[in-house]
Amino acid sequence: MFSIPSPRMAAEQFLAMVRGNEHMRALLDLQSGRDAQAQDIYLASCADLFIRAFRVG
Repeated sequence: MFSIPSPRMAAEQFLAMVRGNEHMRALLDLQSGRDAQAQDIYLASCADLFIRAFRVG
């Protein structure tokens, strides 16, 4: 069960967190700062953080 007071804001925050530095690097036409494994770990930690932030109980 989740309690998300402002779903739109939560979605924006999650997307900003997931994009992170890799989005900025892509916009600047720079090489990725993470390999595939590091990217998977980063994305999993973003999802975990988001879930813990809005989980009830």
